[in-house]
Amino acid sequence: MTGNLTTSDVVLICSTLFLGIVALVTPTFASVVGRWWSRPKLTCAFRLAHPACHKTELAHMFGTFHQVKDPVFIYRLEIGNAGRTQARRCEVVMEGLDAADAAGQFRGYVWSTPVSLLWGSGYTDFVDINPGRKFYCDLLSVPAESYQKAKIQTVGGWVDPPGLAPFPLGVILNLKAAFFSQPDRLPPGRYRLHLAVYAENADTVRTTLTLAWSGQWRDDEDAFFRECVVGVAA
Repeated sequence: MTGNLTTSDVVLICSTLFLGIVALVTPTFASVVGRWWSRPKLTCAFRLAHPACHKTELAHMFGTFHQVKDPVFIYRLEIGNAGRTQARRCEVVMEGLDAADAAGQFRGYVWSTPVSLLWGSGYTDFVDINPGRKFYCDLLSVPAESYQKAKIQTVGGWVDPPGLAPFPLGVILNLKAAFFSQPDRLPPGRYRLHLAVYAENADTVRTTLTLAWSGQWRDDEDAFFRECVVGVAA
């Protein structure tokens, strides 16, 4: 009848509306799904083994003209991209540092300023990581006592934790900037390092590493890695 909708009219109207909504939504939905499927995906791994961790040499000037090479043990993080597009402007940041007390309880140092770590092999402040590519980030190092002593005497060295007696051999955190309120050289002890990997177009990845440092130097690589042990926190 005139003015009344039949069942077929209702079905036709609903079908038309549905198809119109689908036509509007489908490109947006496909675009969102496409970006999600092709997004970069950062990974952060630590392995106490070659090539991430190894023994090498540092050169420094002894006196005015005489160059000396001292051994150093290097510990590096492996940052990768398991996604399908390039991760842009990546950086690794230390966001916190805890030290264990005599009872084995971890307490945080004052760490008011997150600080970026150094990329290895002379890369700049940020790196772009292609799919399947891996970059090494310098986490920490232990130079020989002679090197540490020479640097402390010539350029002031590093920032030690407050309230401690001087110690000859420390673990050096490879930070881009040093602040008097935040240590970048650690004496023997147990620590937790809180790290984050940032990128312009990827989700942030966070991890916590443990550090157990006896303070004992060993020339042999395998022996030293039993004195200064880094691992992923459980």
